[in-house]
Amino acid sequence: MKQVFFCVVIFVLSMLFTQCAPSRMVKPLEEKQHAITANVGGPLIGFAGTVIPVPFTALGYGYGLRANTTIFANLHTTSLLYGVIQTDLGVCRNFKTWDNGLAISSNLVANLSVDKWQGNFRFWPQLDVNVYKPFHEKKSFWYAGFDSWYELARYRAHDYRQPVHVFLNPHAGLQWGKKTHWSYQFETKWLIPYIKNTPNQIKYKAPGGNGAIGIYFGVTYRFAPKSQEVHSTTQAY
Repeated sequence: MKQVFFCVVIFVLSMLFTQCAPSRMVKPLEEKQHAITANVGGPLIGFAGTVIPVPFTALGYGYGLRANTTIFANLHTTSLLYGVIQTDLGVCRNFKTWDNGLAISSNLVANLSVDKWQGNFRFWPQLDVNVYKPFHEKKSFWYAGFDSWYELARYRAHDYRQPVHVFLNPHAGLQWGKKTHWSYQFETKWLIPYIKNTPNQIKYKAPGGNGAIGIYFGVTYRFAPKSQEVHSTTQAY
């Protein structure tokens, strides 16, 4: 019975908290660099006498279009298991970098979803802004910012009028790695902190009963085309 309830919870949350994902790109990739990403995590809920993050998962790909611009795409694999094809397509751009390494970047994202039952299509624009600061030979960085989602539909499920059209979610995180191709990401996010999460059958965990606290973990593997790797090695000698 608990397994069935948990499956229902995941499905409901995938509909209610469509913005349950960590920051896709904070620092742009190097020019012509590729990246494969995977992440897991979601809002904290009370379940079976404990507190756990809902295990939403996603797989993604990024490409360094220019030194300050990266394009990316992600597939939400948990939603896919429950019959909802959901993806996000976006571009990350670095706008300003100071002499001490502090920088500002932004993501412009198109979130798309369609269900397999009735073919209902949804589109949510998204804008993220981040401030980040590299450390450890610039292989790691901390960051903080917010993402903003925009609900374009006038009505939600069962023809209820949509009361909120802008969703703001502050977040902070850390991405770390060494001189290898691998890096790791930890992020915490306060989902819609200005909206009460009660009454609700799902017990969201957040200060003052507002919104939900999300926790996420991600892994990234970066690589360059073979020709570029060979060229870089030749230059080193």
